[in-house]
Amino acid sequence: MMGRLYRIFLAALALTVVTLPVRAWDEVTHATISHRAIEQVKTPALKAFLEAHYDAMESGVWFPDWGHALKPHGDHLHAEYLDAAWAYLQRPDVKAQKNYPLLLAHYMGVYGHVVEDRILDATMKAYAGEVGDGGRDDMENGMMAIAGFHHLYRDFDIYVPKQDLARIYASADYFGEHRLNQDNLAERMARGMAHGEIMNRRLTELSFLTAAWTRQKFPFAAANMETAPGGFNDQARAVAAVWEAIWMRAQGRPAPFFVYAVPGQHGQLRNQDPASALGRILVITSERFDIRDLAKTAVHLSNGSGEVAARILPYIPEPGHEHDLAFVVQAERPWILGGQYTLDIRHRDSVGVPQSLHLAFTMPRNPPPFAKAKPEARPMAFGLWLAAALLGVAALLYGLADMGKLTWAAIRRRAPATGGGFYHSVNAICKAAAVGLTVAGFWVVATDGEWLIAFLRHHH
Repeated sequence: MMGRLYRIFLAALALTVVTLPVRAWDEVTHATISHRAIEQVKTPALKAFLEAHYDAMESGVWFPDWGHALKPHGDHLHAEYLDAAWAYLQRPDVKAQKNYPLLLAHYMGVYGHVVEDRILDATMKAYAGEVGDGGRDDMENGMMAIAGFHHLYRDFDIYVPKQDLARIYASADYFGEHRLNQDNLAERMARGMAHGEIMNRRLTELSFLTAAWTRQKFPFAAANMETAPGGFNDQARAVAAVWEAIWMRAQGRPAPFFVYAVPGQHGQLRNQDPASALGRILVITSERFDIRDLAKTAVHLSNGSGEVAARILPYIPEPGHEHDLAFVVQAERPWILGGQYTLDIRHRDSVGVPQSLHLAFTMPRNPPPFAKAKPEARPMAFGLWLAAALLGVAALLYGLADMGKLTWAAIRRRAPATGGGFYHSVNAICKAAAVGLTVAGFWVVATDGEWLIAFLRHHH
């Protein structure tokens, strides 16, 4: 017990002096969703493959975020890497390598990571501001459903195919700056992957304290992050669908291009406003493509009365995301309550095979309500812990000068002296500091430590 408390204290100390990279929680969240995705896989051979190469797959899930430390250069891992890695996997010499199954599983993990990012960014993360949960970041998105329930652990051995990754980067002209080149890639990757593990261990010790605050601060996400459109459950199903397509393509069989949509087949929109994050249709594909290549005549949105004007947009409203594996379809007018709609899209994939999406969905007159946040099981937990730490230090300071005087007297084997000017000055300073810490202790109880969490959120 004392060892655990000591580790918690060290973690708290570390959190006050280091910045918190978003990826620390993000990696754990990705790994958890991908673990769920295995259960959604329908092809028995694919499920057996993922279970047999679980370490490589989950290492791929962690892999994209290691490059965050090299922003902006490292962020290309999230998108451009997928094309270069798939081209590498198609080489006959690579397919003949003994580690090809591991490389394929690693690629599936990377692709799954990006799918999870795209769905979260386009739905729940974008919807946060519409329901008063604005300002939530990736770390807190993960904390909602994972932290505080002892799920913050890594259940796989990290696999980093350094030589293959170096060849992939070289083929994509990814090298070119001093921070990342052929000579330091292996070291950079190892450091990036290990840093996520270090932060994971630190944050594990504090998650049972800070998760309660996060869920109170963002009640909508706390209650709906798993089950709402675009939540963890949707992401797991989407990743499984993408894996099915990659598995078919890796075996040389025709594979679907459009693999998942939010809302899904015969699903429901949750907002009548087409500009709302939950009033648009999000589409996930099994390979990256440029939405500007979609002809207007290839996209048809209609209801019982005829064609409905719509636009094809990047998954987030920022330039530079037109070439990706996700996009949204946005109607130009509000949805009709009780209306039934169909979306049809035609496109040719990268090898010229015609592909199509047919999606039927509704805008219900009374959309189902979202879940309500539940009362926290440990109210004031973080504030009480901080108060205990502050009051403990205050008690030590209050008697520090007297303890020093008694210790000095014991060493000299004399009766304690009344103390001179130095003693009285030190005693006054220590007692004043103790009083200040005592006041701070009561303050952190009253605020539940929100000031420290706000500081860390602002500076992470």
